[in-house]
Amino acid sequence: MRFTKILTGQCEKLPAACNEAGFSLVEMLVVILIFGIVIAISSQMATLFITGGNQVDAEFNALNKAQLTEMGLARYIRMATQPVAGAAPFLSAGPYSATAFVNTNNPNGLDELVIRTTTSGELTSTLIPPVPGSCGQNGCQYNTAGTGSLEVQTDISNQSSNTPLLTYQMASGATSTNPPTSCTGSSTICLSNIVAVQINIVVPSLKNRPPSQVPPVQIKTTTYLEAPIYNEYHAIP
Repeated sequence: MRFTKILTGQCEKLPAACNEAGFSLVEMLVVILIFGIVIAISSQMATLFITGGNQVDAEFNALNKAQLTEMGLARYIRMATQPVAGAAPFLSAGPYSATAFVNTNNPNGLDELVIRTTTSGELTSTLIPPVPGSCGQNGCQYNTAGTGSLEVQTDISNQSSNTPLLTYQMASGATSTNPPTSCTGSSTICLSNIVAVQINIVVPSLKNRPPSQVPPVQIKTTTYLEAPIYNEYHAIP
């Protein structure tokens, strides 16, 4: 009896505490709806956060790869030299491709460095060793079978953005992206006068957004040929 009276007194003071009616169906539906909206918004935010994080990681990886590729190209271009006296260090030189003779201290003679890019955004550099015993006063013979790539970059946009990968500097200071085989007239621009090469790798940034909003990243460096003049010691073993 005393407990009933005490409980009755509490209910008179705090009627909400003794209300056994609970939530109505409408109230439950409102709570479920609000909870569902919160979950949906949280899920979308989490998805955007993960997607953005993955995209940033991909961009940093592409940028890091491009920097390593640039360093590799610069290293071997620096070794370019004349295969024989009076010849040019470069067999061919264009804005998106080049072939040069490089001194890697190969006992068989100079290696052939081949740089190529494609419109799909792939850049490769290949080092082709000379056929043993083939080097002489006319240079070396090269067999491309079985050679592997030094550097492979699959997401550059040089050709799609009309940005030359390679720009060649002459001894006179003049530059060209496509120097001819031989100099004509008073021109100093030709393969035999190349003393330095500027490498410019273009990496797309934020691929799901137009370049007008976020321009692509350009990685530039200029490397000078260490010994472009023919050296009989290293050219002909």
